[in-house]
Amino acid sequence: ELDLVKTLPSGHVRLDIRPETNAGFVSRAAADIEKAGKDLLPFFHLDNDTPDSFYLEALRNAQCDRIALVGCQDLKIVPAERIDPLVNAIHDQFGNIPVAAGSDAFFTEFNRNRISAEKADAFVFSINPQVHAFDNLSIVETLEGQEAVVKTALAICDGKPVWVSPV
Repeated sequence: ELDLVKTLPSGHVRLDIRPETNAGFVSRAAADIEKAGKDLLPFFHLDNDTPDSFYLEALRNAQCDRIALVGCQDLKIVPAERIDPLVNAIHDQFGNIPVAAGSDAFFTEFNRNRISAEKADAFVFSINPQVHAFDNLSIVETLEGQEAVVKTALAICDGKPVWVSPV
């Protein structure tokens, strides 16, 4: 897997950490990403049951310069009440790094369940241009709509950064 990571273009490597993810796997993956010279971007998939310490412990030896918080399972967006305590714990462990909050689901969920702009440094949601059609022309035709979605998100977030991942 390390050889595959090394072939990726420069930039970050997203590491999804879900409640059922093995902490040993996270530790090994984070180490491989670092060995490959890539930036680690952890996505904490939060549910109502898993303690914040699970996510932080899984990354105890990792180097992170930013982290994203998203909802998982029945939660379409990270619960607002989980953001402040987890952001504080992240800052205690990694320093004052940017923390994004939002949804691993589509913009519609992010828009329906808005998080106060004061809650995070950035905001995150996914875009799926091939949800209805898979041919190249159809995907290219969605680019204008994707731009409009990001502009709307920037307005909702008072101009704070918007991370779109995955596309």
